[in-house]
Amino acid sequence: MSCIVVSFGWSWEFVSRAIVFRGGLKHGDRVILVVSRARGDYEVKRFRDALYGVERFVEGLGIDFDECVRICEVDVYGDDFLGVVENVSSCIASVLRDCNSLEVYLLGGMRILVLATLFSIDIIRSIVSIDTTVFSGPEDASRVIEIPKHLYRVYSRYTEKQLEVLARLLELGEASIDLLTDNRSIDTVRKTLNRLVRKGLVEKLLQGRRTIYRLTGYGRIIARIYKVYRYGQ
Repeated sequence: MSCIVVSFGWSWEFVSRAIVFRGGLKHGDRVILVVSRARGDYEVKRFRDALYGVERFVEGLGIDFDECVRICEVDVYGDDFLGVVENVSSCIASVLRDCNSLEVYLLGGMRILVLATLFSIDIIRSIVSIDTTVFSGPEDASRVIEIPKHLYRVYSRYTEKQLEVLARLLELGEASIDLLTDNRSIDTVRKTLNRLVRKGLVEKLLQGRRTIYRLTGYGRIIARIYKVYRYGQ
């Protein structure tokens, strides 16, 4: 079963191009359309028309549209780029547990949407070991080009121990080290926290004699995506 992510530029041809290029769809495949949230009547109409085209195309392949396709709408007009990346990452992670491969087609959509999708893939692959292929191509042509894998290889993969500490901090908001041990020694947890601080995922604050830990913005994204993927939360 494959997870197929397409940056969706309000044109059903972007989706059909990706699906035709890969040789169609199988029952059980999941397609995620990453799209900027429409504003105003004109954009809403364009989005609905494009989505109707995708539905007809997918149903024409003998695949149930509602079962196969998920829409990931994100607001790209604000200043919170990390928030956009977090939303896209969560959409992908929510279906990834049932998939054995990930294909990403950066074919349409606004530049900020394409960048957010690409960064989301980096985040997911730092948490999940899954066979991943990324494709792109000119918006005004039918070509699809595979991006060489060495250009987006994972430079940092987090251990299960690190991810569990991040998830615990996400639940607590902030905490002293004794609240993060979970039957592990304080020295072990302290070493884990220090590594996470160096990676920029956790920040350390002094409150009197106590040391308090909390997630950075990037750490929050990693923790949330891990929980969505691991626990469906």
